[in-house]
Amino acid sequence: MPFFPLRRSLDNIAQLVEGYGQDVSDIASTVGMGLSEAELRDAASDPVILNDFLEEAAKVCNQRFLGIEFAKLHGWGLISSAWMLTLGSGTVGEALQLLADHLQQQSSFTTALLEITPNGAAYCFEVRGVPASRPVIHRSRVQATELGLARTCLELREVLGERWMPSHCQFRHAEPLNLEPLQRMFGNELSFNQDVSAICITQADLDAPLPQLQAAERQRLQAALESSGEALALRVERVIRFMMNTDRCTLERVASMMKSNPRTLQHQLKQDGTSYQSLYDAVREDLAKYYTSHSQLSIAAITERLHFTDTAAFSRFFRGRIGMSPSKYRNHTPASLS
Repeated sequence: MPFFPLRRSLDNIAQLVEGYGQDVSDIASTVGMGLSEAELRDAASDPVILNDFLEEAAKVCNQRFLGIEFAKLHGWGLISSAWMLTLGSGTVGEALQLLADHLQQQSSFTTALLEITPNGAAYCFEVRGVPASRPVIHRSRVQATELGLARTCLELREVLGERWMPSHCQFRHAEPLNLEPLQRMFGNELSFNQDVSAICITQADLDAPLPQLQAAERQRLQAALESSGEALALRVERVIRFMMNTDRCTLERVASMMKSNPRTLQHQLKQDGTSYQSLYDAVREDLAKYYTSHSQLSIAAITERLHFTDTAAFSRFFRGRIGMSPSKYRNHTPASLS
């Protein structure tokens, strides 16, 4: 399943951008997205085109919070489908776990994880990285990240009440000049330049009950959920990405999280034409580029966050992968809307 159904979404976003005096077909043309049914099917599974489309729309409309505006127009029904799959009287927490699993299996664009915390859980939502060899128009992932988290909040309000807010919300990207649109959507407890983008949910909200579903409908939805499996490399990449913000992101820990062992996991990855180290380095490269260009973290802070021994080691890695120093890359990144 794509991040959002493009044909249905295109009509909504067309109306949105027309309100800013822009034409959605011009935006699609700029990012190389065709508008025929076949071309939209291809675009729906292309993370580069989807992200470029959202960022380009925000740019031409000069609207920093276009992703949030789009979220208000577009319903997924993913959370409602997820909670319907829970056994008995399912809970919000069970639905969010199923939703995270669903996005992992069905979306080539996004990745999600429900991380248990002392006071509840953090629903972590990220836009997947793209191969370094793939050209992109926009490096920022702000619009897609805020769209995904905003849509999740709006779906949760269908269950927890229209005034519901997460207990806290955090973003990898830098703080914008105007916080009001984010505060209206996510509440006042916001933080930026963080190691993950997430909304935090209290234990009481996680335990809130959800409606039951008839057995036949549950089986139909379960079959849809399992209709396409996630490649091993993508699953490993997902675990690495979310464990990168801890000091325990090792092959042994990743294998344990995947209920495997290091030797078996390495063998399986080799059969798929990759390796743990290749995936680990690809995630570090992707996050290094993102933090350097779209956060206010210092080079020293990025070095520590990505587990390099010192800034010299980080700079060598960055230059070897990107072809320029972190500071030069930061200076060459166009300023995003604030």
